[in-house]
Amino acid sequence: MFQLKKKYYYLLRLLLDLLCITIAYFVALLFTIFLLNYNHAFISIQPVYFASLLIWYISSKVFYLYNDITLVSFSQEVVSLIKVAIFHILLLVFLLFIFKLQDIFRGFIIIYGLLFFGFIVIEKYLYRVVYAKTRKNNENIKATLVVGNKNIANFLNGSNLSNNNLNLNIVGILNDDDDGKNGYKLLGTIYSIHQILQKLTIDQVLVCLPIDEEDKIDYVVSACEQAGILVSILTSPTNQFGIGTRRVMNYANIPILFFKNYPLDDFENQLFKRIFDIIFSIFVIVFVFSWLFPIVFILIKLSSKGPVFFNQYRWGINNKKIKCYKFRTMYIGSNEVTTDGTYMPAKKDDHRITTIGKFLRKSSIDEMPQFFNVLIGSMSVVGPRPHPIPLNIESQEQVHNYLLRHLVKPGITGWAQVNGNRGEVKIMSEMQDRVNFDIWYIENWTLWLDIQIIFQTVINLIKGDEKAF
Repeated sequence: MFQLKKKYYYLLRLLLDLLCITIAYFVALLFTIFLLNYNHAFISIQPVYFASLLIWYISSKVFYLYNDITLVSFSQEVVSLIKVAIFHILLLVFLLFIFKLQDIFRGFIIIYGLLFFGFIVIEKYLYRVVYAKTRKNNENIKATLVVGNKNIANFLNGSNLSNNNLNLNIVGILNDDDDGKNGYKLLGTIYSIHQILQKLTIDQVLVCLPIDEEDKIDYVVSACEQAGILVSILTSPTNQFGIGTRRVMNYANIPILFFKNYPLDDFENQLFKRIFDIIFSIFVIVFVFSWLFPIVFILIKLSSKGPVFFNQYRWGINNKKIKCYKFRTMYIGSNEVTTDGTYMPAKKDDHRITTIGKFLRKSSIDEMPQFFNVLIGSMSVVGPRPHPIPLNIESQEQVHNYLLRHLVKPGITGWAQVNGNRGEVKIMSEMQDRVNFDIWYIENWTLWLDIQIIFQTVINLIKGDEKAF
């Protein structure tokens, strides 16, 4: 039944996209005829229309555009949509040349590209809104059982699995060493899974166990297969070899397994990321910072005495010190580090923060000067957030793989931040979750992932983040 409904949702999404393409196509065609006075365009361009629908279908399958939206965020879907749109436009231009319609393709393609991309982005957002409203109907919610060890609660809280956007209902967890006081319902031990699957209605099981507990993983997978329930293996946050991808290379015809694979070790990837950083930071500085700075300057000066900027040394790539630029949000004399070296981060309703400072921190405008850090090369637009030096010193001895996050340049925003791991760290397990996200980003970096994180950051700013203070 679930698979049947999944097919219906897929067909609905595909038909909606084809409808948007059709509307955009013929509206662009009418504009082309009207603006360029090409009266024969409507007849001669029809074969291209039908070919474009086929191109869209093929390219959407190539880039997995129609993956289950309960497993991807809107920003991830938009990034996939950008890939499909670029591929679609390039092939469409090629077809226009084949059909010898070069004389109208420039105006047509520009109008069509803008219209169809805008239409589809709006359509996909509205689809998610309507789909989310159907969450009240249990038919659209996946009852999910999570199997893990004692750290599973921290992993779930630090991930998006319990995010309301994913349409997952975590009915409980199976755990051998938990007291059940973790915010999730403890249903029993791992070896009680047969009874649990018979007792409850479960749509899927997510397994999050370290690789040294292979027997338990095999037992859970076998139980799920016998019950005909979908089972997935998640990367364990306690995996002794980290959480990254693997790579196999041959040394003298001997296969060697590398447990770490860092895409940004490649010169080409470093170059692409640097070019993107320069272009994006110049765009923000010219079109946003140029008019925003005078406003912020006046507001900071009116709210409290002191300089407009607050400069703080933090650790950058390879643990090298960098000067991190920010708008000042605290009163002069308010320090984040006490005389004995204890780090005192900003807290909710912190009396050290000025009135305008609360707004700047909530909206993340206080981080805007860091685009100059990006421009000079000490930071990147996307990467692990740079922590104050006392917090680095405190964390490196208590958090597993902490210093691995400094293998790349720190960023203004990052994978951990868009997944909810930002702000005050109350316990070290929260810092471990943040580091796990940072290492995953380092080991799975792509330029598309950076674009996705930027999209998600903008969305989070619009929606508001309760951890931003």
